[in-house]
Amino acid sequence: MPKLALRQPTSIAETQEFFEPGVPCIIKMTKCPRAVWFRDCALGNIDTVQVRDIQVVADTGKDAWGRDVKQPALISVAIVPKTSFRSAAEMDGLDDSTVHYGMLSKSIMAAVRETEGHLHTAHFVSMLERRLLETAGATTLASHQITVFYPKATLHGEGVGIWEANYLNSVYSSELFLRNVRIPCIIGLNPHERLHKQTVVVNLSIECLHSGRWDEHNRLEELLVETISKSSFGTLETMATKVVQELVDKFFTKDDREVLVRLRIEKPIAVTMAAAASVEVVRLLRDYFYDDM
Repeated sequence: MPKLALRQPTSIAETQEFFEPGVPCIIKMTKCPRAVWFRDCALGNIDTVQVRDIQVVADTGKDAWGRDVKQPALISVAIVPKTSFRSAAEMDGLDDSTVHYGMLSKSIMAAVRETEGHLHTAHFVSMLERRLLETAGATTLASHQITVFYPKATLHGEGVGIWEANYLNSVYSSELFLRNVRIPCIIGLNPHERLHKQTVVVNLSIECLHSGRWDEHNRLEELLVETISKSSFGTLETMATKVVQELVDKFFTKDDREVLVRLRIEKPIAVTMAAAASVEVVRLLRDYFYDDM
């Protein structure tokens, strides 16, 4: 069993590819969990320009069957100028304190159309990041976020997504998530719950996973279905703990010790007058690979 000491998640240093407009370069950045990233970015006034769910068909990632084929994707971007866009607000127009969201969305769509050949999701996100920074132009950014969501990339869920964020070119965070994976299983302590399978809804978030593994989400879904569908557990608490352990044993390695896993399992029909009952566990994997440090 892992040594589940209560610790504050901390950041780690890692080399990350970052694109200045027109000039790719390798710089040293600090990777941190999503909550830490938002905490650091929340210091001071924040003005944000966002474009949400740009619909494209992109030759990137893996589809539900693990194939390298074109698939629908929803792209969302958010940028925070280093200074507020007060001057643009005062003139009721656009200047270098902000970014034209119409130009930003058009630039993102053009970048997808111009893509040649199949791209791994990590390369696809890097390409979008480069185009975002080029479009920002003279506007100095404090931070930016990119989300790529594949709504048809799971067999049992509502989609797979990647979120990546960069703060002041020094701190970045990432999250791979599987949304609403529905799995029938035996779960519950009541006698009637032992007679038939009921559907549980699983949401899995993996923060700070190496970008080279983002396209391994099919294996993650397979492990979720394999572990939960065989369940005869009485409680969601036991199920969630078992699922995380299975992921540690069969998916993660000691190189993932700084990864943060967030797993939520819901029973939609557990409480008649409620939408769902659920448990959520958050685990820092260094506690599972403690002996390898």
